[in-house]
Amino acid sequence: MVQHVCVCAAGAGPVWHRRPQHTARARHQQLGPGAVQEHRVTGRDARAVPVRVVQCLQSHAVQRTGGQRGGPAFRPDSRRSPRTHQPDRTEIHLLRRPARGTWMLIARVEAIATALLVFVCLVPLSASAQSGDAAAFQRRFQEAEHALADGRYEDAVKIYEQLRAADQSVAEVHGRLGLVYFQEGKFEQAVPALRQALKLKPSLPNTDILLAMSLSELGEYKEALDGLERGFRRSSDARLKRMAGLQLQRAYMGLGRDQKAVEVALELERLYPDDPEVLYHASRLYANFAYVTMQKLSEIAPESVWMHLTAGEVNESQGGLDGAVKEYRAVLGLEPRRPGVHFRLGRVYLTRAHETTGDPTSSAEALKEFEAELEIDPGNANAAYEIAELHREAGELDQARAFFERALEHDAQFEDALVGLGRTLIGLGKPELALPVLQRALSVNASNEVTYYQLAQAHRALGHVQEQGKALAEFERLHREASSGSPASVLSRREVTRQKLDSKTIQ
Repeated sequence: MVQHVCVCAAGAGPVWHRRPQHTARARHQQLGPGAVQEHRVTGRDARAVPVRVVQCLQSHAVQRTGGQRGGPAFRPDSRRSPRTHQPDRTEIHLLRRPARGTWMLIARVEAIATALLVFVCLVPLSASAQSGDAAAFQRRFQEAEHALADGRYEDAVKIYEQLRAADQSVAEVHGRLGLVYFQEGKFEQAVPALRQALKLKPSLPNTDILLAMSLSELGEYKEALDGLERGFRRSSDARLKRMAGLQLQRAYMGLGRDQKAVEVALELERLYPDDPEVLYHASRLYANFAYVTMQKLSEIAPESVWMHLTAGEVNESQGGLDGAVKEYRAVLGLEPRRPGVHFRLGRVYLTRAHETTGDPTSSAEALKEFEAELEIDPGNANAAYEIAELHREAGELDQARAFFERALEHDAQFEDALVGLGRTLIGLGKPELALPVLQRALSVNASNEVTYYQLAQAHRALGHVQEQGKALAEFERLHREASSGSPASVLSRREVTRQKLDSKTIQ
């Protein structure tokens, strides 16, 4: 049975599949005993573009409840995925985008609160409502307003419909009906009500934007564009602007105008840098855009250096270590002196060594690759650092010192190299040299518990009792915070082996 990886563009991260179960409306099937984080995407008429690698030709259905219109459902699991899948070339499934409006699930609650504000004062109503039984009409209208404000939508709709039947010429009543229908997710009913409101009173505030958002929810992106653009570019209300922007981003994606969608996402991030929903939808968009670009690469240059590099990096990130080695070797076969590739190979072998305790072969292979990288690129501080760390772990402290210092020659702010050099100097019996190095490391990052522990060891060796106590106290504080679940840096900015506490230190 062929196993493959599905990376849906609307969600981040791989999901393992078994091909026979990967059919329309089938959930992701997981391999082995280890569960992985699962992303499902809903959508009608999902369109896929032929690529060199395998792709999703259908949406991934998920049961919906209440008024949900679709979107990703998350089932997080902290366990790691099994590292048994090592294909010749990583197979990437690409869900391009749904043809209609289910690619992004956008929260409407805040948008409705905003929309309510634009209709705050509807008195006086249109002229025909002021004649005859105007007072009764106005009282009923206010009853509907109170029902709407209380969230009693059925009561509000019933009264608004009675008012509409009594007088078809009141734009505000049609607008209110459209608003309630939008809130209830009844977009098919919201659209004609909002159209009629605008026909009767084109100046009705922000109704054109609400109509555009309703059209967007129905997947009528082309018709929605003008109204969404106006809402996003011209609205002075930050909440309405935000909502229109999210809908505009979805509309451009639905129309296949990826570049415009990215431009909107970047502008939304600039306007709302700490908004979780904005960041979430932006991340999904960027993932989709990245994989569309990878798809194009696989079509125009399937055996190029760049395609092999991409496949190697994907394999490496997903734990397909054998596949990563094969792809990186293919790169070197095409360009033997390409900088960075031997380093990536070294990282793959190092990962294998760490996963298989006491695997001297993989560690030796990693060392050989890092040394080969330095022959091609003598200024590669990361490669020098990894060589130093391998020597330090092997107890070869003089060699470790030399390579830590070499790494720092090319990057004086390399935090892990500073910490590694400091602890190496302590091991060599030179705490007086270690002290300023560790203090430099703290100037780069004052929240590193490993640095404080090593600093305490340097002070201890020098007989600085008071300074040792202060450093240990700070170490213990930071260690407690880390142990209590405070977020830690999972990925180094350099993708190098991080300096860690020895196991005996934390016992």
